[in-house]
Amino acid sequence: FKAAGYRFVWLLILAVVNIPLILITGLFEEVLASFAILVMFQPLILALSGNVATQTLAITLLFLNKEGGSARNLAKREIGAGVISGVVLSVVAGLAAALIAYIIKSPYIWQVGLMIGLSLFLCVAIAPFIGFIVPFTLNKLKIDPSAASGPLITSLVDLIAIIIYFGLATLILGGMI
Repeated sequence: FKAAGYRFVWLLILAVVNIPLILITGLFEEVLASFAILVMFQPLILALSGNVATQTLAITLLFLNKEGGSARNLAKREIGAGVISGVVLSVVAGLAAALIAYIIKSPYIWQVGLMIGLSLFLCVAIAPFIGFIVPFTLNKLKIDPSAASGPLITSLVDLIAIIIYFGLATLILGGMI
């Protein structure tokens, strides 16, 4: 019961932390209503950025549990991997989004492709930083990073990804409403 209680406290905290995610999504209601195609790609943006952050979390937890090694080198390596992954994934996703926009006869084929690709690049490039800094910070604060990091990282990455995704949608597509 002790483990369940500890986890429950963190899950309750994270439920509160996710309230801004709901509110921020509501701010972009007009763009979402005008460009329903954005809803199709939201799971992709959230899942890929969350998975990249979780991969970095796993590597960071291994690092924290063994002696030696440079945290700076680990951070550089993971962020570099995120940038490279972001470039590749963004090109593929941007082209796929443009193709889907074409298939569904959207008049904004290239704008949708650009917005999806750029959003994915930024989210996947930023995610490793979150996946590294959260467990590292919790460890420095003497809080067990293995219990708290996963849910906290998921919430933070989702929040950042939604702001990037809908913010870029507003910048790139907002003038077309």
